Amino acid sequence: MMYLLQEKKEYADFCANEHTLPIFMQNWWLDAVCKNANDWQPIFSKDKNGIIDAVLICHTRKKYFLKKIGEPPLTQFSGVWFREKTNLNQVSKRSEKYFFIKKNLDALIDQIPRADIYFFRLQYTLTDAQPFFWKGFQTLVRYTYRLENIKNFSELQTQMNNNTRRNIKRGLANYDLEFSEDWHTFVQLNNTVFARQEKNAPINNTVWKNLDEVLSEHNARMILFARNKTTQTIDAGVYIVFDFNTAYYLAGGCNDSGRENGGLYFCLWNAIQTAAKRVDIFDFEGSMLKNIEPVFRGFGGIQTPYLTIQKTKNIFLRILNS
Repeated sequence: MMYLLQEKKEYADFCANEHTLPIFMQNWWLDAVCKNANDWQPIFSKDKNGIIDAVLICHTRKKYFLKKIGEPPLTQFSGVWFREKTNLNQVSKRSEKYFFIKKNLDALIDQIPRADIYFFRLQYTLTDAQPFFWKGFQTLVRYTYRLENIKNFSELQTQMNNNTRRNIKRGLANYDLEFSEDWHTFVQLNNTVFARQEKNAPINNTVWKNLDEVLSEHNARMILFARNKTTQTIDAGVYIVFDFNTAYYLAGGCNDSGRENGGLYFCLWNAIQTAAKRVDIFDFEGSMLKNIEPVFRGFGGIQTPYLTIQKTKNIFLRILNS
């Protein structure tokens, strides 16, 4: 336990000084979304001088007799972050870059705590998963859509499909935009998405409250609502979070009126335009659900693959986990 506290202190200092660390790997984000502070831990790979070259986050959950290491709630990925010298234009040879990545991945994997089930979502920038494969992990590909250079509004509109344009136009006719601090109203709206599917909301209010407080403190979130011009009801909303160069669509929601009248499209388009004042990239963060993927694709983003890494101990656990 004392070792973990020292590790957390080192990581907090590291987060405070490393501006390229994604928001989902910040220590304050992880403290907010995890049930207990000790549920997550950073794993480091360091050079010979003790400088951190790579980081992976491990979130541990226990249910019944199973121990699982995976993603915390609302957290899109847990690593791997590499020091910027892994960029190809900063390395004289490609082989040197690949060696650096593999060496650090080996060091990280060897430190992952023992568990029954492992699941990691990796940043899209990491395309080399061979060290995981060599150590018995399964590699799967998933996709997100990313809008780059979002300050170029004319190019964004050119890339949109006709259905997205129609829905944005419908939204402009039916709604007024409202920026808000009201996370609770947003969560109620988000929960209607699961209610329509006769499912329970996966994230409880305590997690949302804790996360919203720390995001507000770090000026790293934006809540947008579509208020109906006729009924004055809030029919749709989106929750956006920011790091140093990217805005991420964390969650959204709309009622039946918002679905019919373009409320979600209206919120997303305004979120993209507003985010352009701060960052260059808008990431829809995941597009694997068949009924949601067309909405994100319609905005004209670049389909971007990212890797998921998983492993279970035996056939019984693989069936149970699935």
